[in-house]
Amino acid sequence: MDSTSKRTYTRPERSMRVVLLERLAALYQSGEQTDLAVDAFRQIADVDSDQGARVAAEIVDTYRAGHEFTKAQQEADADLKKWPEDRDPAHRSMRPLLADLGKNDQAIAEVKKLMDGKSDSPKPT
Repeated sequence: MDSTSKRTYTRPERSMRVVLLERLAALYQSGEQTDLAVDAFRQIADVDSDQGARVAAEIVDTYRAGHEFTKAQQEADADLKKWPEDRDPAHRSMRPLLADLGKNDQAIAEVKKLMDGKSDSPKPT
């Protein structure tokens, strides 16, 4: 995909490139090529910075699916600093990771923080 990348894209080009990169990442995931899938997701954030938090969550989930929990944890920790809002996608990917790591009490505490009765529905992403 590097040979077809550009410095800037029109809105339709950007949208199409994101779709193609998502498909590429999915193909890499299904082929258990975690690092290549992560690279494709990172390219999405380069093309469309508004996708940053969502892509970060996808990267954590990709590492989780590849059983690369240390990388998933490192990625999630960095993401939480970039996107500290509890309802950001980065936080949603952290909760299952905590459970995967056997940190169930911490995962439960994270979920309970969201149950404040005022805004129990997540923000649309």
